[in-house]
Amino acid sequence: MLVRTQVRNLIASREEMKKNIAGIYTTLDLIQAGEAVKTNQLGTISKILSPDNLERQHRELGVLLSDISDLKYRMQLVEHMHNGNHPITGKE
Repeated sequence: MLVRTQVRNLIASREEMKKNIAGIYTTLDLIQAGEAVKTNQLGTISKILSPDNLERQHRELGVLLSDISDLKYRMQLVEHMHNGNHPITGKE
């Protein structure tokens, strides 16, 4: 009788250990999946913030700002020429 009780206890203990180990594996899988996502995100951010990429973006931004400044100047010329009053053309 004592042996049977010990065997039952050992089987119950083994089952509990199996559940605990399965839980540990599940947690480990979740941690590894999260780590893979973070590694991927870090790689993407590193590419975006790389010196070469930032230099290219700043050059493009400089060109755009220069174009905007030129367009503002041209628009001011057009507004000055056409201020709402049209010059007399000689034809009435």
